[in-house]
Amino acid sequence: MAEMSKNGEGGISKKLNGLMKQLFPYFNESDQNDSTIHVEASNFNERWQVPDVAANTPPTTLGSNGDSDRDRYFIKKMPSDRMAKYALLAEMAEDATIDAGINIHLGFALSVDSKTNKAITLKPKTEADTEYVAKLQAELVDPINEKIRNWLKPSCIFGTNYVRPYGEAGKGIVAWEASWDTLPINIKEYERAGQLAGFTSEKLVKKESGGGIRLAEPWALIPLKLDNWTPDIHQPPIQNGVQQYSLYDDTHMRRPMETQNYGRSILESSLESWCAMRESLISLLSSRVLASKKDRFVHVSTAGLDTARAAEYVNLVADQLKADKEASLRKSARASAISTVWNAIIPSMGDKGGVTIDTQTMSPDIQHVEDIMFHIKRLCGSLGIDLVWLASQTC
Repeated sequence: MAEMSKNGEGGISKKLNGLMKQLFPYFNESDQNDSTIHVEASNFNERWQVPDVAANTPPTTLGSNGDSDRDRYFIKKMPSDRMAKYALLAEMAEDATIDAGINIHLGFALSVDSKTNKAITLKPKTEADTEYVAKLQAELVDPINEKIRNWLKPSCIFGTNYVRPYGEAGKGIVAWEASWDTLPINIKEYERAGQLAGFTSEKLVKKESGGGIRLAEPWALIPLKLDNWTPDIHQPPIQNGVQQYSLYDDTHMRRPMETQNYGRSILESSLESWCAMRESLISLLSSRVLASKKDRFVHVSTAGLDTARAAEYVNLVADQLKADKEASLRKSARASAISTVWNAIIPSMGDKGGVTIDTQTMSPDIQHVEDIMFHIKRLCGSLGIDLVWLASQTC
């Protein structure tokens, strides 16, 4: 895959170019001059949002009545728009539980050989190839072993990732690039008859083309795709041009179209259980916070006092409690603690001059903590891991 000439401006030899065309028979150089292929070929009109009950009921609702919006439960689902989905998947991947699950999958997939201590190795078929394979292992495969984990983690999160190879004539691949510029959010992949035809991206622009976005060669990027994809019956592919698509058309003469197969994230089916788990944890933490607080109700009796004296008396008690509270807060701040006692003054018509203090506390209700365990188990099941593995990973 030598793509850079000696002067550093890019380009490959004609012989290698011909070899690449054999490897990618559905690539056509004339596609690079097709102005109808744009970088923004996808539909960006849909974004993740709360369903509108007043509108038509979406197909992702459960209810006891087929023609009523009452008693319906709206299930959180992944947006169909690819870019909106990536933003949500990135947020999910920041969760410690999900991150641990992804690391478990990567640990299994990239487990190293006990003899070579490498995840990927080459073995010669015959003894005559031993020296060549050893050289290829050192020059090509060993650098892949060093970086493959960083390449595949975005693939687990987003369903696919891309790597840009750099080569030199006579040397082959000399460097790899996998960065923000090669993330799937910046790449559009095109196919012809289901076969890779090229890529478009604002990061794949040649100076000689005037800075315009054109279809790049299919060997410009290496897709690392979790290919467990199912077409969406509600989203037909976007057609370029006015000619109607037909399965009878010559496969090599069809116009390239953006693929719908960008892989499938391992988090694709985890959204509902992840949201339920987070809401349950928030509820549990809130009950803990409430349990740590003590509400102290101070009943100040104003019986037998006129309005002015009653107000003066209440203010006197309030000022004293305020001064005590401020002193307590200053002391707590020095000790890196938080005061959990909250005072409330309530004037009452009880005995004259009496002050009654009533303290209310709340105990956390943890008898239904199994509900949270249920959601965590659902999340583990959707990730394809066992809860025991997750516990050992996070400890």
